[in-house]
Amino acid sequence: MFLALALSLSAPSVFAAEPARVEWAATKVPPNAKALLPVLDALLAEMWPELKDRAVLAAQIEQESCVDSLAVERQKTCWSPNAERKTEREYGFGLGGITVTYDAAGAEVLNGFVEVKKLDATLAGWTWEDRFDAKSQLRAVVALNRKLWRKMTFETADEREKTAFLLAAYSGGLGALKKERAVCEKTLGCDVKRWFGHVEKHSRKGDYVTQILDVRKSKYESAFTK
Repeated sequence: MFLALALSLSAPSVFAAEPARVEWAATKVPPNAKALLPVLDALLAEMWPELKDRAVLAAQIEQESCVDSLAVERQKTCWSPNAERKTEREYGFGLGGITVTYDAAGAEVLNGFVEVKKLDATLAGWTWEDRFDAKSQLRAVVALNRKLWRKMTFETADEREKTAFLLAAYSGGLGALKKERAVCEKTLGCDVKRWFGHVEKHSRKGDYVTQILDVRKSKYESAFTK
């Protein structure tokens, strides 16, 4: 299902780490990804050329869009710009889990679609009616990750740790990450510069980060220009 845009939203991880599913996620590139990976590569070259590990965003898109990585009849949701998730309080769509949330009365609370369009001039004219446009969705994913990366000015132990913090922020927001780091800082033996084994212990985003970095990412590493 969908992880919320970090500007405003959050949702639980949906990937169950069963052995067969881990194997699938680690080795199989969803069919829909093959046509979109070159588009993502080109957008990263245009928008965020300094990003060293482009495979992270590909793995993130899989995590966001794959409802079930095993069942063949469900694989069509993986890397599908038409993927949707609807509940009484939330509507999410597409490759990056762009989400609109509602209160109990049905009134809109937060609109990730409106917010993400502010991050890149090319997205300004993106309409709700055209929300399933794959290239616009990919541009939105890059724009939001880029913004979060640049706003994370705190010191991290290394780039892998910063990438983990980035994914946690995408899932739950920079505000939540700040609170989790504050708890870590007050905890004996917890290093705020490290996600794994440290801030991770005070967050509910651990599975999301691990599935992207340690399970899904490796199979995409050969898909991008160096």
